[in-house]
Amino acid sequence: MHTPPPIGTYANRRRLIFADWLRGGSRLAFALLVLALLLYFTGLATPQIPLDELPRHWGRPAAELLTHNDLTPGWSWLGQLPAAEALLLAATGLLATVIVLALARLLPIFLVEKNYHLALIAGLQLLVLLAAASGCLQAGGP
Repeated sequence: MHTPPPIGTYANRRRLIFADWLRGGSRLAFALLVLALLLYFTGLATPQIPLDELPRHWGRPAAELLTHNDLTPGWSWLGQLPAAEALLLAATGLLATVIVLALARLLPIFLVEKNYHLALIAGLQLLVLLAAASGCLQAGGP
């Protein structure tokens, strides 16, 4: 009969892999956020909403902001990617996605280790996060 190695060995390995992915992804996303902000503030990336107009939009509800600036909700910002706001949104999206990538990296490890309960939990978490990101799960609004 196969005896598994001590728990600490796998737990530490998993933690280190997860932490490495979080650290690397967060650093990359942060660097892209700084770059996008620099492009935005210097005017090298064309903003859809000029910087001097931004304070007038801060108090507006999101729906009004979208209508006033001819923007559409959802994933349509991908088509506007050279625009400064789209670059900022992409970098922010990457920062939010880092946890999903780190969790996805652990899924095959759970399966190889035959930790099916952890693989199931991780897989279900990934499904919910991906469904939410896709726009399938919506609450409120028109």
